[in-house]
Amino acid sequence: MKLTHVLGRTWAIEGIQMMGLYKLDDSRCILIDSGMLREREALAQLLTDEGLTPVGVISTHIHLDHSINSGWLRETYGCPAAAPDAELFICRSPATLKSYFHTCSPGTLEQHLGEMVSPVDCPIPDQEGVFSFCGVDFRILPTPGHSPGHLCVITPDDVCCVGDAVLGREMLSAAKLPYNYHIAGMLSSAQRLKSLSCRRYIVAHREICDHIEPLVEGTCALSHRRGEEIRALIRRPMTWGEVWQTVIDHFSLLTSRPFQAALIERNLRSFVDWLIDRGELRWYAQRGMVYYAPRETE
Repeated sequence: MKLTHVLGRTWAIEGIQMMGLYKLDDSRCILIDSGMLREREALAQLLTDEGLTPVGVISTHIHLDHSINSGWLRETYGCPAAAPDAELFICRSPATLKSYFHTCSPGTLEQHLGEMVSPVDCPIPDQEGVFSFCGVDFRILPTPGHSPGHLCVITPDDVCCVGDAVLGREMLSAAKLPYNYHIAGMLSSAQRLKSLSCRRYIVAHREICDHIEPLVEGTCALSHRRGEEIRALIRRPMTWGEVWQTVIDHFSLLTSRPFQAALIERNLRSFVDWLIDRGELRWYAQRGMVYYAPRETE
């Protein structure tokens, strides 16, 4: 994990993904996202090595790779946490985590993601404009879709911390079944980013760039391409299990870890829902079983 200067007082923490960091001075900072649970020790060491104390942490959204360390930062450094108001229910209790990972049991979620449950001191309104936090005026751009209340955070240096609103080039090449809570919403939000003219952008997965348009186009194209591939695999009426197995085989998503398999199922659900809403698939019930079929078989 390392600290990379971006512009002015804005820095990027380069770990498994990119996190934003805004320096108030030589010893105090505000984090924008907090990384994954397994990065906690490395994050603490980086802050110590750089002589920095967090006075606040902002989450672009409540996901395991963006917010799970916020509670630990809050307890360790006594710093307030801010997160999208639209997502506060997710981290309210182990039971409400199921709204984020509906394919897992509550007990499994508490075991794997229990540390996501943590108070949020400063809800971020779901509206574009200035959000004052720890004495700093950030600009907020709501970009729902990847998650219900996903937002981008723009620092006073005019650097946009994009979160997961779009993917970086590395992920655009590697992602087999990218996750979005609501694909149509994500596509719309991604296009909104084109209206920005920020000086630089920090993309969580995984890039620092001067221009966001190529990543917007790449992210939207990837989602459309994966949707078309999944649609083409459903050539006849299939149960959910048959759809799932066919897609797993096609993309070689052959994990033996139950939690990872549940994640894959969740990701696939979003694509199937999107195809139904677009009229490219239909679903119906027969003898108590739900089937998914190409629209032309109706």
